[in-house]
Amino acid sequence: MRINRKLKTTFNKVSRLYESARPEYPKSIYSYIKKLSKLKKGEKILDVGCGSGQFTKFFIRNFNATGIDIGENFIKIAKNNNKAKFICTSFEKCKFPKESFDLITSAQAWHWIEPKTSLKKAHKLLKNQGHIAFIWYFTDDSSSVVKKAGKIFDKYQKKYKTYGNRSRLIQYSAETRKKLSSCGFFTNIEKNIYVKNEKFSLERYVAFISTYGWVHNLPEEKRNKMIKEIRKVLQNEKQPFVIKFKYIMLTAQKK
Repeated sequence: MRINRKLKTTFNKVSRLYESARPEYPKSIYSYIKKLSKLKKGEKILDVGCGSGQFTKFFIRNFNATGIDIGENFIKIAKNNNKAKFICTSFEKCKFPKESFDLITSAQAWHWIEPKTSLKKAHKLLKNQGHIAFIWYFTDDSSSVVKKAGKIFDKYQKKYKTYGNRSRLIQYSAETRKKLSSCGFFTNIEKNIYVKNEKFSLERYVAFISTYGWVHNLPEEKRNKMIKEIRKVLQNEKQPFVIKFKYIMLTAQKK
């Protein structure tokens, strides 16, 4: 699936919204990663596309975690919020010694990485029998809030007709799984799905959808018009909204 990777640079401008409005990851994801990879205290983790450190932070207490992101504002937030090493750089340009890490993670970001070299470099940076864990999440369409907002999304994002980004994220994960299977660098490839309910006020929900890449890249007038329509259709919904999120996680081990 084609993706305009130039858009990955635009998330930096919504870093504060991203930090405050995006949902937390289920703790069961972290528990499974730690169990699968058999991480020992002090072992090294690289979190790719770490943003504000939302995913990285769960590994900080017991492990030597490093987060990288191309957004300067994200890295500033991450450094303020977490006691870990955060570097403003891309995965493509990062320079770490060969076999530096026991685990490489990427939450909601791996599809922004240049595919020609991404898995090859991950393999190079991982220690012998090290693991990778890639996560994508999206809203389930079972709630009336998501259904109502989704109809408006589809009006402004006609290319995909998928309430904005759901099918793209599912497809990104499917394509990544296929590449993991065919690249020859990894084994023990697994896919797991997790579900988590998250509560939103109307204001937080508006902030959340404003962090979607395609939304904050709409022309300002068009974006404001869409947000106004969403506020109108959701103003009578009982708050807080309870929205179900689905998380897809791919894991694999270095050959």
